[in-house]
Amino acid sequence: MTAPPPGLGRTLWSLVLAVVNATLILLALCLWLGWNVLAEARAVTGGLAQGLARLNPVTAELSGLRSEVAGLRGDLAALHGQCEGVAALSDRLAALDTRLEVAAAQLDAAVTDPGPLIDRAVDRAAEHLRSGIAACTADGA
Repeated sequence: MTAPPPGLGRTLWSLVLAVVNATLILLALCLWLGWNVLAEARAVTGGLAQGLARLNPVTAELSGLRSEVAGLRGDLAALHGQCEGVAALSDRLAALDTRLEVAAAQLDAAVTDPGPLIDRAVDRAAEHLRSGIAACTADGA
C-alpha cells in the first residue's frame, strides 16, 4: 500500500481503516452467530425427527387401544340388560374413547406436520442463544 498523507489526511486514513476493521469484526461476529443458530436448529430438527420416528409404535398402540375400546363397547352393549352399573361403565368407556381419539389426533398432527414443533424448537434455540449473549454483556441488555 502507499503511505498515508501527513496531518489531517493521515488521521482520516486511520479513521477509515478503523471503520473497515470494525465492520469486518462485526461481519465475522454476525456470521459466527448465524452459524451457531443454524447448527442449533439442525441439531434440534434432527432430535425432533428422531423423536417423531419413535412415536410410530405409540401411534400403532393407540390404534390398538381404540379398537379394543370399540370391542369392549360392543360387549357392554350385549350385556346392557344383564348387569347393574353397565351404564356407568359405558359412560367411562366413552370418556376413555374420547381421550384416546384426542391423543391420536394430536399425535397424528405432530407426525404429519412437524412444522409447528420445529418452529417452536428454533425459537427456543434462538432465545437460548440470545440469553447467552445477553449474559456476556456488561449490563445484560
